[in-house]
Amino acid sequence: MLFAPVARPAGAIAAFFFHRMGGDRSDDPRDLATIRNENEELKVTVKTLTAQLAELAQRNAEKEQLGNIGQFCTPVAVVGADPGPREALTLRSSTIEGIKEGLFVIYRGGIVGRIENAGVAGAQVLLATDTAFRVTGSFAAFARGAGGQLEFRKLNAPPVLIEGAGNSLGNGSMVVRVLTLREANDYKIVPGTSVIVSEPDWPLVLQGQPLGKVVEVTPRPDAPLYALIRIRPQETLKRLREVMVVTKGQ
Repeated sequence: MLFAPVARPAGAIAAFFFHRMGGDRSDDPRDLATIRNENEELKVTVKTLTAQLAELAQRNAEKEQLGNIGQFCTPVAVVGADPGPREALTLRSSTIEGIKEGLFVIYRGGIVGRIENAGVAGAQVLLATDTAFRVTGSFAAFARGAGGQLEFRKLNAPPVLIEGAGNSLGNGSMVVRVLTLREANDYKIVPGTSVIVSEPDWPLVLQGQPLGKVVEVTPRPDAPLYALIRIRPQETLKRLREVMVVTKGQ
């Protein structure tokens, strides 16, 4: 009985609120089954809205990761990859959205390619890994600055021609063929070295955008004194599900 004085007020308070809130009585004319069905529908709606919100957050994060270039882009869904020998993607877009031939396409990892044709039904992107793709690029890497901080800067190597490798070295690669093995060694071009755009004919907003990283430096089979520098994008371009078309700033 020691706790009875405390238990009684607590019980009275609980009873008061129970009856105040209606207890087990409800003025809702709907039956229990209807209420449960509506609750399930609400749960589905909440899950759908949550997923949509997460997707929007991801898109914004990708735009931020691209830096200032994100403000010049339009996100577009990918329908699928070209089933043939070409390195290409088909986009779910139309000319009404401002998608037209010649526009550049990027993703959070850098350059994807360029719109080859566009129409009402969609558009096709020629990937940077296709044999028909050409761009001038530079090698870059992180190095210690004067204050000891890491800085991302170009190597002393001159700008070089980057070519899509197509199926010759397996899908998803680009190559550099114009440097000798000695030059590649002198410029310290090794696996892990970054490759960025330095194409004078491309828009300013694309200068410095990543193309990929060096994965291999070997002698060219047809010219053993020259290097075959193999480059891979951050992701397999043919597996992308969404890209960003640079519709402004060109």
